[in-house]
Amino acid sequence: PFLLFLASRVIAQQPVLLTCEFVFTSDDKYVCRLFQITVTDPSAEVTFFGVHLEGKTYVDVTGVEIRASNTPFIIPQLFTTFPNIVDLFIHNSGLQSIVIPPSVQLETVDIFRNNIPRLLNRTFIGQHKLRKMEIMNNSIEFVEAGAFEGLENLAHLMLCFNHIPQLDPTTFRPLKNINMLSVQGNLLTQVDDETFSTNEKLSILN
Repeated sequence: PFLLFLASRVIAQQPVLLTCEFVFTSDDKYVCRLFQITVTDPSAEVTFFGVHLEGKTYVDVTGVEIRASNTPFIIPQLFTTFPNIVDLFIHNSGLQSIVIPPSVQLETVDIFRNNIPRLLNRTFIGQHKLRKMEIMNNSIEFVEAGAFEGLENLAHLMLCFNHIPQLDPTTFRPLKNINMLSVQGNLLTQVDDETFSTNEKLSILN
């Protein structure tokens, strides 16, 4: 049994190498694109590499796009390898939880078609610069009342096409600057009168 335990420890500590495709987006942002990656151990040593475009380095990367992958968590080394990330996109990747270090200051989060069962309290705490967030088609069944604490500057939020049956009336109170909010395509049958009472800048509600 001891040898089996030791062997499992050695396997878990094997480094994982992930290849980035470095490109400029249509709006001239320098991003790392990752396709079909699989990381199953949160403690794994993950290294990102790839061929940079001329004159660019890791510090010039402002966005990371992960698509068609199979990794249930946000890889922590993303934020140390690319210290200036402001845009994070995770599509069709089996993501099951959202953990973003408070020291990271994102501006855009786009999480589409994953498998996140619930949004926990203080998930986005410290994200004071986050302005746009879309968390759509993720099978979310429950949003804890304090899930959006710390997002006082968020202007655009889409929680569309999840499986949310109800919302606590205080859920959106931290969103003092929300302008556009959509909960379309969920399982809501009733919304409390007080749910949007403190969102004074809200102009578009789906």
